[in-house]
This record gives sequence, C-alpha cells and structure tokens, in this order.
Amino acid sequence: MIRDWVRAHPTRSASLAGWFQQLAGMFGAFVSIPFVLKYLPPDQAGLWFTFQGFLAAVGWTDFGFSFVTSRQVAYSVARTSSQLPEANDFIHTRPGWAGINEVYQASRVLYLRTLPIGFAVLVALHELVMPRTRLAGMNSAGLTVSWYLLGIAALLALQSRLNQSVLDGLGLMYITKGVSGTLLILNGLGTIAALHWFRTLWAASVAVLIVAALQLLVFRTILFRHAKGKLRPTGSPPDKEVLRKLWKVAVPIGIVGSSAYCVSSIQVPLLGAILGPAAVVPYYLAQRIGQTVGMCVAQLSQPQLPKFTSECARGDWRVAGRRMQDTISAVMAAACAGCLVYFVASPSLVSVWTHSGPYVSPPVLGLMSLEYALLSSAAIWGQFLLAAGSNPFMWSTLMNGGFNLAGSLFLCYNFGTVGLPLAGLISGSCTNYWYAPYRGLQLRHRLARAGSEVHATKGTSPNAG
Repeated sequence: MIRDWVRAHPTRSASLAGWFQQLAGMFGAFVSIPFVLKYLPPDQAGLWFTFQGFLAAVGWTDFGFSFVTSRQVAYSVARTSSQLPEANDFIHTRPGWAGINEVYQASRVLYLRTLPIGFAVLVALHELVMPRTRLAGMNSAGLTVSWYLLGIAALLALQSRLNQSVLDGLGLMYITKGVSGTLLILNGLGTIAALHWFRTLWAASVAVLIVAALQLLVFRTILFRHAKGKLRPTGSPPDKEVLRKLWKVAVPIGIVGSSAYCVSSIQVPLLGAILGPAAVVPYYLAQRIGQTVGMCVAQLSQPQLPKFTSECARGDWRVAGRRMQDTISAVMAAACAGCLVYFVASPSLVSVWTHSGPYVSPPVLGLMSLEYALLSSAAIWGQFLLAAGSNPFMWSTLMNGGFNLAGSLFLCYNFGTVGLPLAGLISGSCTNYWYAPYRGLQLRHRLARAGSEVHATKGTSPNAG
C-alpha cells in the first residue's frame, strides 16, 4: 500500500523524503557534534569544522554537471514540444531512454575528467592556502592524513552525483533523498564510534570515507537496476556535440555554484583563518542549524523542479506557471516562519545540545536569521529560471561572491564574528536578493503569455469543442 502511494505521488513522496534527509542530517549532527566537542580539544574540534568548510570548495569541480544532467534527463523524458522562448540551454537529444543514455555517457566522461582537477584543489588548499592562515601552526602528519582522507571522501561524493542526478531527473528524488538521509545517519554514527574508540581526527575521517564509498556504490546500483540495461556504452565515444553542449551549459552554472560558495560556505573557513580554529565552533553551530532550516524549506521546491522542467518540455505553460507561483509562495512563507523560529529557539537548542556550550551573540544570530530568510526567498526564483532552461545569474552571482568575500575579510578583521552575516546581507542586497525575483517575474509573465497564446489557438481551431 505504501509503495503504491509513493509511486502515485512522487512529488509529495520526494518532499517527505527530503524532510527525512534533513532530520537525518540533524540527528547525525545532534549526536556527533557533542562527541567532537567532548573527545577533541577546542582547537582540533574547530579544525574539524574548518576542514569541512574548506573541502566544500571541492564541489567547484562539479562545474554544474549534476544540475544540468538532472535537468536534461527530465527534459529528455518528456520532450514533445519546443522550448520556452529565450531558453536555449536544453540539448535536443533523442527522446526517452536513448536520449538519457546519450547524456549519461557524456556526463560520465566529464565527471571522470574532474577527478584530477579535484585532487589538485585538495593539494593547493593544503599546501598553498592553509599555511598562510592561522591554521599554519597546527600542521602535523596526523592532520595531513585527516585532510586527505576527508578530501578523497569529498571526491567520491562528487562522483556519486552523476548517478544521483539521473535518478532525480527521472522523478525518483524520493529514493535519492531517502538513501542520502540513511547515509547521513550512518555517517554520524560512524564518526561517533571512531571518536569513542580512537579519539583522533584521522579515525573520524576514515569513517566519513567509508560512508562516501558506500554512497557511490548504492546510487550506482539503484540507477542501473532501475534502467534495466538501458544505460550502457554504445561502443563509440560520446557524441562530441553533446559533450560540448553539456560543458557549455554547465560551466556558467558551475560558476554560479562556486560563487555561491563564497557567499555562505566560505564563512567558517574564513573565521578559522582570521580568528583561529577555537573561534569556529559557535558560528559553525549557528550556521549548521540555519542551513538545515533553509534545506528543510527547500524540500518544498526541489521535487517540483523536475516536474516544472517536464511541463515546459511538453508545452504545458499554464500548468508550469501555476506550479511556479504556488511553490514560490509556499517557500517564501516557510522561509520567513522558519527563520523566525531559528532566531527564537536555536539558543535553547544549542544549550541543551552542547550542555551550555558556546553560541553566537543575539545580534549575530539576528543578522544570520535575516540573511537566511532573504537568501531562501530569492533563491527559489532563481531555481525556477534554471529549471526553465536559462541561467542569467553568472555575473550577478560572481559579483555577490566577490563582494561577500571582500566584505567578510574587511568586516571580520575589524568587527569580529558579526562581520560575516553583515557582509552577506550587504552583498546579497546589492545583487541577487533583488535580481533573482526580478528575472523570475519576467519568466512568470512569459509563461502566462505563452499559455494564453496556446489556449487562444486551441479556442480558434476548427476542431475546437
């Protein structure tokens, strides 16, 4: 009965699975972080969180392939119509599994090519960046081993995105999110066991690496079982035109993603680099809770995006427009409510969670709450634009990331922790916080106009009625 309901309601199931994924992440963090603070000295605990912030930069080497692959699969499955005018990012592959296989084989080549680039990023961060920060005096053989173990885990997680993105594009997001949530629980429990038995960073890093390898294996197995032999090499290299188009479309999205890293993920590494690892823990806890709230809100929209892309591919402009309008309204309302709860309740949560451990001051928390509310409310407009096959955000997000990075450096040096969310608010208000809704409203108008034209054409058709 449950399986039938899930198959009949894939979008709702994906939202429920997404909330399970976030709850699983919260559980893993809720259980593991107190052990990190208990078994590791403050500087090493801060270093553990700082490493994770730096390693998020490995995600740059995705170059936007995962999003483009997922969107293209959703388009290839449903393609029966021309694209929405002004959207030229879709690739005209063969429809159905034949087109999906074309995209998969080309994406696989691109993902394999990112491996040496990702490893080069690991080496550059460890050898060139961190020695020039407050982390320089903490270098040792054990910490180096921990860094590269965590780095290899990040590269494996990156490779698993290929299989996950195809499953998402096929409308199986409820599976990928359910599996991801389960693995997050395993990751937290593995970290706890490693710290309890060995009480070292490298042991916890081994636990993370094992879960990352398991994730790659599980997603690949699920995809190939679902494909039932339809995904297989053709015996010849992937079509060069598909490769070229994937690269051309993905790189601007990858630039948006790497610039977004300079908006949020860079804050913890910057704090550790400027003020030292011991200053990281309070801000990391607040950021982790705030980002979890944002991801819980995002579960309202993520399952809707492949559906929206498929509706655009079929030419169902009115249905796509209604889906966009309803989803954006729900996300913006949930973002405001969630960030208000975050501001009011998170200090008590952290007090219980870490046994009255350190936390950010009320002014810092207030600025973070406002920043997350604005970020979620603006991002949802941009997600629908990307799902419709256009990406107008490369330059605005580059500016946002650059302004935020420069502002964070200046304000954090001069005002401490409060400078980080303040820089994010200033840079976002100058760029995407207004630009994304502006472009989203233009898309909504085009959908409404296209839907009216189709309706009028059907109404005047000789066979109408």
